Amino acid sequence: MNRTSPAIVGRQARALRILTCLQSGPGFNADELACQLNVSRRTIFRDLDLIRNAGVQVYFDERFDAYRLSYQSQCVEPPRFDERELGQFVLMAHLSLLQHFPGFGPSGREAAAKLLCAYPYSQRIGISRLLNACVCQPPDQRPPAQAAAVLRTVLDSIRTQRRLRVVVRADQQQPSLRTRFSPYQLLLAWNQWSVVGHSSAHQGQRELHMSAIESAELTSEPFDVPRGMRRGPQLTFESSTAG
Repeated sequence: MNRTSPAIVGRQARALRILTCLQSGPGFNADELACQLNVSRRTIFRDLDLIRNAGVQVYFDERFDAYRLSYQSQCVEPPRFDERELGQFVLMAHLSLLQHFPGFGPSGREAAAKLLCAYPYSQRIGISRLLNACVCQPPDQRPPAQAAAVLRTVLDSIRTQRRLRVVVRADQQQPSLRTRFSPYQLLLAWNQWSVVGHSSAHQGQRELHMSAIESAELTSEPFDVPRGMRRGPQLTFESSTAG
């Protein structure tokens, strides 16, 4: 009886995990895959060759510095989480600051419920205990409905890569600023949310505090995210208004 060596089994398991990562959307480069799987870059390159030799079309997207699957290869079965993975995923959503924005909390809980319905009761009951025992304390002042509307528009802009037309509140001695804004990153903190992107009024990159944005309108104008911005460099908060 033929027995498959542990090394081959391990390599096949890694290949499946790499495929799961590649079909997830954001994309991973060799360094990130090596960190995710706790192996060397050299091992990742060998595993990628194994995947290609199996007929799966993998290419490197230089624009986003990431490996991706071609459209013809998007046929991998959706991943199944074990109980610990599922619990951590749902708990992160449950403890998210977003749940305190008007309209975000109920839709997030409904999405979590839909996900949990696909798993056995024996897994759901333990995760339910976690959700009931963990509470995300809301801030002293909940965000107004207008802030939630601005946040949704910014998120839609990032998702579709369509430029925004925004009005930014200035100080009392200056009028509000109108600019076309291409959001690259949303920076989240407990008491301060900020968005980083390109401002046409400043002819360069700017960081705007979300609380300073009076209105945001999605346009049909596309924009590109600079390559260096995709990995989320560490940025410090500056004064709120663009001016």
